[in-house]
Amino acid sequence: MTAVDRVLSEAKKWIGVKQGTAKHKNLVDAYNSISPKPRGYTLKTTDDWCDAFVTVVFDKAGASNLIGREVGVQRHIDIFKSKGIWIEDGRIKPQVGDIITYNWDDGTQPNTGWADHIGIVEKVGTKYITVIEGNISHRVDRRRIEIGHGNIRGYARPNYAGGSQPAVPAQPEKKPAKKSINEIAQEVIDGKWGNGSERKSKLESAGYNYTTVQNKVNALLGVSGGATQQSKTAKPVKKSGRWQFSTNVNIRSKPSINSEKVGLYRTGQTVDISNTIQKGGYLWGEYKAYSGNIRYVALGIIGGIQYGKWI
Repeated sequence: MTAVDRVLSEAKKWIGVKQGTAKHKNLVDAYNSISPKPRGYTLKTTDDWCDAFVTVVFDKAGASNLIGREVGVQRHIDIFKSKGIWIEDGRIKPQVGDIITYNWDDGTQPNTGWADHIGIVEKVGTKYITVIEGNISHRVDRRRIEIGHGNIRGYARPNYAGGSQPAVPAQPEKKPAKKSINEIAQEVIDGKWGNGSERKSKLESAGYNYTTVQNKVNALLGVSGGATQQSKTAKPVKKSGRWQFSTNVNIRSKPSINSEKVGLYRTGQTVDISNTIQKGGYLWGEYKAYSGNIRYVALGIIGGIQYGKWI
């Protein structure tokens, strides 16, 4: 039996296992028995476990060396990259045995957002693929999804044959071309350069003067002494409804510009907001993502610019 056959055979054994059952606890125990534990973390039966499922399947199939061990999908992508098996393209037609990753907060391609789900490709058809996944509606089950679907983040292609199936190499990151200070400042406002020390480091590494860019950001936002003076005041009166973005806005796990970025809404896209929150100088929109998680997007700066409008 080949390595890919062993992996798929092991994955099929778990189909139907539901979270909270004895068999689910067996899977959690199998993950926790790995030595050393990935990042030293002990998995709980209440944790998200899609990547733990993939890790356990490959471990029991004797193939964990092909993909590494993790419980966090985005961190697993870093391992895939280090092994040279990551394919940075969710539009390709995968192969049986590939690892698929998803980003449920962005349904467009190319999808470059935060990966939050993972599975193993079992079958590949002309238009659709079948994937075996853990924690799909709290159980191990199959998903049928269209090739190139917008939520597909990318793939990893384990080297099952010891070199006969080399991965499509990820394209090296290109340094951004020099842009005007106005362009860079607008990108900073859009959240593309991070915050605090991260922003300073990225800007200086790209050859931009941090102070010059930050001064331009402040000017564009009308910031003076920490208070916004912008004339286009963000005063949405609705607490809920459909919001359309006028610029790219990061999706975050909490209502804070320092919280984890989990996706991106692009100019012109819409989202159904269930509630609004004022925090940290921003008006935040709260909504329930396709994944079932609560997410947040900045609708504008309180007393300053808006990032879109209610429609």
